[in-house]
Amino acid sequence: MEWGLKDVQLTEERLMSARDRLEQYVMYRIAEGSFRSVENKEEDAKLLHRMKVLSFLTYDALDIPQDLMDDTLLTIAMNELRNIIDCRTPMEKVACVEKSVSLVFRLLNLSRLKRDIVITQQSASEPSSQHHSNSPAGADDFLPLFIWVVLRAQVPQLYSNCEFIHAYLSPARLMGKAGYCLINLESAIAFLTHITPEYVSMDAKEFDRKWQEAEDALVP
Repeated sequence: MEWGLKDVQLTEERLMSARDRLEQYVMYRIAEGSFRSVENKEEDAKLLHRMKVLSFLTYDALDIPQDLMDDTLLTIAMNELRNIIDCRTPMEKVACVEKSVSLVFRLLNLSRLKRDIVITQQSASEPSSQHHSNSPAGADDFLPLFIWVVLRAQVPQLYSNCEFIHAYLSPARLMGKAGYCLINLESAIAFLTHITPEYVSMDAKEFDRKWQEAEDALVP
């Protein structure tokens, strides 16, 4: 019996699917204990507190173009990320991250499309003129916008959820889209954890003042 490349690929897909179903079955039953094994309440509390304090940051401070501030899509992206708390298995949790990331990229694509339409219309009405768009939305705009989503979502236990996914998600899944999305989430967390006035477009004194005001407001 001869096997072709298509047959091998199909077999690998079936094995991956079977492994995913088995992982879901097992992890769903041991989810609580598994999560506790990697849970870091101290880091979770520190991150959540920091996100609450940093709520004073505006999209201008993160250098996000105003045409990317679509409240509807960004709110949906935040809610998708918040759903991570209600999921039990690593696959379900990373799927929430993937959906949130996908919505941010959808917003970037919509922005790029709108700019292209405007440029095309301007070129048609004024063919002799040269029209330039302000740096079109692209990959460079993704991380600042996703940082905004993570910051505003203020997901409890976000640090521990990342650790849980890393510890229990299939390594094969971490090699693909799931791993890419998780890396971006961890990059956003790292930015928010280590942020200083130099990292944002805001006067250092204003940053420090707003930081202190936010800290004071959180004191019981």
